[in-house]
Amino acid sequence: MPVRDAGVLKRIKLERRGWDLVYPQGHNAVYVYTETPEEQHNQFAARMFSPGMGLGEDPATGAAAAALIGKIAEFAGPGQSEYALRQGHEMGRPSMISMQLRKDGGRLTHGGIGGHAVIVGEGVLDLGD
Repeated sequence: MPVRDAGVLKRIKLERRGWDLVYPQGHNAVYVYTETPEEQHNQFAARMFSPGMGLGEDPATGAAAAALIGKIAEFAGPGQSEYALRQGHEMGRPSMISMQLRKDGGRLTHGGIGGHAVIVGEGVLDLGD
């Protein structure tokens, strides 16, 4: 869901009451984004709220950034384009996600995301014999 500017994005407060009524299936999220022409190091900013998944807010959501590429592609010119997306800034866990897209013949032919990651957990899955 796009919002007007980074100021609006910053002022969003998650209201958990009624979330289950709006999203009765549970694991649903709201991804809010805006263009940031006034910011020097990125072209977009986003926040992802998902209290149904136990997260509240996610500092970096690669899958949502990948989906955002499709929206950006609607307005992008032909050829290769690259963008920077900041997320997590408002919650004190700043993240930068790089996004690339390529349009040929008016169609999106490539989309990619990248960035640096920090391992926050590891585990082993034992599938038995």
